[in-house]
This record gives sequence, C-alpha cells and structure tokens, in this order.
Amino acid sequence: MIGLKLLDPSCWTAAGSKMIFDPSSWPGMFFLQVVAVVIGGLLLLLVVKVLRFAWTPLKWWRRNRALRELIRRRKEFLLVYQPQSGASKTIILLDGGQIADGRNNNEHTWRVKRGCLEFLADDRKVFSRFKLDQARGRLGSTADPDVRSLFGQYLLPQYQERAAQSDSSGCA
Repeated sequence: MIGLKLLDPSCWTAAGSKMIFDPSSWPGMFFLQVVAVVIGGLLLLLVVKVLRFAWTPLKWWRRNRALRELIRRRKEFLLVYQPQSGASKTIILLDGGQIADGRNNNEHTWRVKRGCLEFLADDRKVFSRFKLDQARGRLGSTADPDVRSLFGQYLLPQYQERAAQSDSSGCA
C-alpha cells in the first residue's frame, strides 16, 4: 500500500502530508537513503575501475621484468607440448626473440608481452602463451581463445644458471 501511495501525485506536492522529496518525512528519508546508496555504489565501482586500469600496466611491467630476468639467466627450457603423453622438447631462447634449438613453424620466434611469454608461429600470429607460475616453478600455458596450441602445455626452466661473462683474455 505504501508503494501505491508514492505513486499518488498528491504525495509529491507541498500540500501532500508525505512528500517523497521531503527529507523530514518517512518516504522522503527512505528515498534519499536509497539514492545515496546507489550513488555511493556507483562511485565505488568507478574508483575500482580507475584503480584497476591504472594498476594493470604496472602489473604487466613487473611480470615482464621477472620473465625477462628468468630468460636472461636460463636460456634453456623444456617445452612439454603434449601434456597427456609427456612429449617434450628442448627450446633455447636467444636474445632478440630468436629461438635456437626447438624452432619450428609453431615456435618460430618469442616475445614477452603483457606479463606473458609468447611463441609466435612463422605467420607472426601467437601460437602459445605462457604465464609464470612461481608456485609450480614453471611457465604454464594460458587458456586464451587466440592461442592455437594444445591446452595444458608448460615450460620448465632448466635449472643451470648461466655463468657470468668471464674475462676471456686470461688475465687475473
């Protein structure tokens, strides 16, 4: 019955005893509280979206740096390309996005983009994308719809750190 009274135009006028916009009346106070909650919720959503938008590039930058450091220290990886059967091959990543061992039509070149290691096919389209999984100590494939590789692939870094560049002149 209250809802029907709020629809009555006599309640909206100054002559009405219960104005919907009068904060001193019960319907007016209720209406203002509902409006305040809705506006507050929308502002909160807006702030969360702006913060997420600002944070995402920083997150990518941090992940890109971690991936590049991993690749710089350990150039050799074991790519498990058929996880069900355990089929794998060794891939050696060179500077500049080149692949030495393990290169084929699917793993033609590599790049680090948006916090992921991507293998590009010879047609320059993304074939595989891997995200660093520190808990498992590997790079796990993403299930993104634009990748063409099998689901569940992963890369295992070979844990033999590259020796620091030594002075080849033989001088001590």
